[in-house]
Amino acid sequence: MIAYIDCISGISGDMFLSSLIDLGVSVSVIKDAVLALNIEGIKNFDIKVFKEKRHGISGSKIEIYSEDTVKSRSFLSIKDKIQKSDLSSQIKEKAIQIFEIIARAEAKVHNCKLEEVHFHEISGLDSIVDIVGVLIGIDYLGIEEIFCSHIPLGTGTIRSAHGIIPIPAPATLEILKGLPVYGTDIRAELVTPTGAALLRGLSKGFGSMPALSIEKIGYGVGSRDLKERPNLARLILGKLVEGKETDTVTLLETHIDDSNPEHLGFLMERLFREGVLDVAYVPIYMKKNRPGVLIKVICQPSDMFKAMDLMFKETTTSGIRYSFLFRKRLKRETIELQTRWGKVKAKKYYLPDGSSYLKPEYEECLNIAKKYAIPLRKIYLYILREEAE
Repeated sequence: MIAYIDCISGISGDMFLSSLIDLGVSVSVIKDAVLALNIEGIKNFDIKVFKEKRHGISGSKIEIYSEDTVKSRSFLSIKDKIQKSDLSSQIKEKAIQIFEIIARAEAKVHNCKLEEVHFHEISGLDSIVDIVGVLIGIDYLGIEEIFCSHIPLGTGTIRSAHGIIPIPAPATLEILKGLPVYGTDIRAELVTPTGAALLRGLSKGFGSMPALSIEKIGYGVGSRDLKERPNLARLILGKLVEGKETDTVTLLETHIDDSNPEHLGFLMERLFREGVLDVAYVPIYMKKNRPGVLIKVICQPSDMFKAMDLMFKETTTSGIRYSFLFRKRLKRETIELQTRWGKVKAKKYYLPDGSSYLKPEYEECLNIAKKYAIPLRKIYLYILREEAE
């Protein structure tokens, strides 16, 4: 199952969770999971769900009731509670990762060490419920991958535990670095640190909605009733169009006119070792009629900063453009073929009409060609002919 988050008016933790509840996630399951954390200072805890409208669109809105006597919790104490809980190992790992995203942003903004970070705005039960509840909800609905729209940001100022701060909050902006955002004239906090961390930690890609067969739609209602647009987060649930695989990749590009070609060869080797999907060098003419090279790197969004660091270190570029693109891939699997030279791995690709074709693995065919002094082309032809028969 695939989920697409349409951030109509940004995102917060409670809007994300409310959209999952609107899709049918059991509130009692979320409540039981939170109580099992045994968080100190919490009394009379409850979660209530209400139906509300924003610009005529109905959705779910949660309210959390509790007496919380603890005003500030450290990242390490929250991490400890999660680790000692009965949550599944996958949910524990992801919950800690999301809290760490927030903690690292706070540490950067306030110039302190990670272990010194104490949460204020997110110290209460609300954010713990939001993060753990969202992960429980994703598991409950069987969501395997999450994609997200571009993210709108508000403007203005807001009061925090540290005083008056600009919108978006500094920690929120730190978390959103590298993700596709756009500004609005709405004078409100559209994206919270918890909402931003959930998107960064959970979304596989950002941009237009992939090709889905839509099954369910849930709306999470925000606390404000904005004039400019409905304050909702829309969660669209469905399956990818059959016969194709869709994911999001990052495209990195830069123009070079003064790098040693040998250095570019080494850069390509390093990029592939770091796991990028593809690297291409395209000859171009640049200003002052200089021959140059367009470097194009395709990688997973999670690898983009690592790839950019390598490009800065190994080339003379002073800037790298990046964009997020959806791609559609044929469904594929790796199989083993029995040949006169032993087993050879091959990729089997499935076309939308149900037919398929094979591509033997280059390296394995190359090893056979070297070992038996046979032309590489003949090995390919033999394997494909034998399989066709």
